[in-house]
Amino acid sequence: MAHPSNKAPRSADIYLRFLQLSEAIRGLPSLPPLDPLEERILAWVARAAQQGERLSVRDMMGQDEFGAPATIHGRLKSMRSKGWIALADTEDARRKLFELIAPKLQASPEDLDTVDGMVFRKSQPDVRIPWRKGMGFDRTLLGYGRFEGDYSKPNFIMVFVEVEVDTETGQVDLKGVLTTSDVGQIIDPQGLQNQLNGCLGTAGLDSALFEETILDQHSGHILNCNMIDYKTRTFADLPPMQHVILETPFDSHRFGAVGGGECSTAPGPPAVLMAVSNAIGIQLHDYPMTPDRILKVLGKIPGKSTGGAA
Repeated sequence: MAHPSNKAPRSADIYLRFLQLSEAIRGLPSLPPLDPLEERILAWVARAAQQGERLSVRDMMGQDEFGAPATIHGRLKSMRSKGWIALADTEDARRKLFELIAPKLQASPEDLDTVDGMVFRKSQPDVRIPWRKGMGFDRTLLGYGRFEGDYSKPNFIMVFVEVEVDTETGQVDLKGVLTTSDVGQIIDPQGLQNQLNGCLGTAGLDSALFEETILDQHSGHILNCNMIDYKTRTFADLPPMQHVILETPFDSHRFGAVGGGECSTAPGPPAVLMAVSNAIGIQLHDYPMTPDRILKVLGKIPGKSTGGAA
């Protein structure tokens, strides 16, 4: 017989419960059915939960049996909505069950818990009653739930950078990056670190230094439309990175997490622009800050300057 625990359930444990409920909820008209791929993903998560393993989205995307990463990403978003609905209507049915049985156990609904078909007092676990006896054979409890996204508390992130500017060549080197954020409850530490490391990528820090789409003003064609002509950073050019992460669960989200994915790229370019401007003493306004543009601002080569007053 399982006994109540004071530990908060892990997300994998909740997925496991969802998997156990899937057979029962599949036929409900109000709940979108699980497709075969979603069932395979849930089965994989359930096995990991039973073995005490911790999974990440990256782990799932590395499984060939699940298909392309884009397919898995879409399924996980769909499963999140369905899982949210399943948990919400299960919690509603649970609340109704406790309200029904509370008078029989001479307790308040808040003092009750249930494990393995038994309802018992949290303060006195030996005082218990089976579901079927508490409800009776002629009663049905139906819980209702819906998915409602809460966007009232978005995440924010700060990025600090250290740059070195060679005023003779105009070369800008990124020497270090520090990011800081509060992502709420951390569910996948490795995945979170990878997301924050992603601040270097396209539309991130490197768009301030050398990533640029060059357009032919006469034909309208993009001139660097492949990965040979479009400059990107190599692994050898990666700067040291540090992440300072606070963990304050958000009460507006089921698992207390708000994440730190796409927002990690946004503050990088202006941070680099401000750092370079501070280094040379002239306010810059345009991306990317390539050597020729730096030298033009410094007045070392001819051309129209895009910098402001010192």
